[in-house]
Amino acid sequence: MPERKTNRMIQVIREELGLLIAIGLGIFLFVLFFQPFPFEYRDFNNSILMIAGLGAIVFLAMLMARIVFTLISGKDMDQDRHHLLPSYIHGFSIMTICSVAFIFYLRYVAHLEITFYIAVKTVIICLIPPLIERFYYLHKWLRMLKDQLTDEETSLQKQIEAFQQGTKTKKIEFLTEHGRENLMLMPSDIACIRSADNYVEIVYKEEEQFRKKLTRNTLRNIEQMLKPWSVFVRCHRTCLINLMLVESIFKKHNNHHIRLKGYNEEIPVARQYVYRLKDAIDKDQGRIPFARSG
Repeated sequence: MPERKTNRMIQVIREELGLLIAIGLGIFLFVLFFQPFPFEYRDFNNSILMIAGLGAIVFLAMLMARIVFTLISGKDMDQDRHHLLPSYIHGFSIMTICSVAFIFYLRYVAHLEITFYIAVKTVIICLIPPLIERFYYLHKWLRMLKDQLTDEETSLQKQIEAFQQGTKTKKIEFLTEHGRENLMLMPSDIACIRSADNYVEIVYKEEEQFRKKLTRNTLRNIEQMLKPWSVFVRCHRTCLINLMLVESIFKKHNNHHIRLKGYNEEIPVARQYVYRLKDAIDKDQGRIPFARSG
């Protein structure tokens, strides 16, 4: 177990070493350009060395906190991102170590007088590294979550496409009134299904010819039965059509009609179904040409 934690610690340090160096360098540049501490009486080279020491303190403090956290918990911060308490404790530890180390460094190495104002600035500067680290892990987690959701969406889309493809190649059975002469048809062969009083009329292709078959049923029942086949949609209260056979939609005498491939009859489209039908056609097989008014 200790060996496992040690290996995990080494792996974490290797993975996040760039982040720790970048944060330490960022503190160095921040202190260099904004000069929150009075190093003016020193020459430039000595000031650079003093400021580099502050950056090194930040780097070492974060490295120490990372090592201790990994050895105690056996996890890295990325794995424990959803637990707020360990994350806050980790950030508070970094801020505390940096603040104490900064004050001792400024007092005994840089020989600065530690005033309340300098102490406050020290705490504020030492708050920056854990905040940067927290935002880094939050961004990393959100990016990982986005990739995971994208993979899940792609997987679900493939399953849906496979299901739809399977339904397109699976025969549909229409039962007759007394269960005799049941009609088995491929989805691609069914042109439309119309209501005819207590019957429904099934228009289908057989040997490149359109045929009609009456079966005792209701259009509502047929529509429920055909739900797994998304290519069948209602275009009128009395008719369902097959999107795979739609050739065009055209307007005639202020009413919309559908023309099916190879089928001579025009099928009316009720006004409340026009836009829904257009969207369904676009999703299933791409945009269908719309003819001019007849």
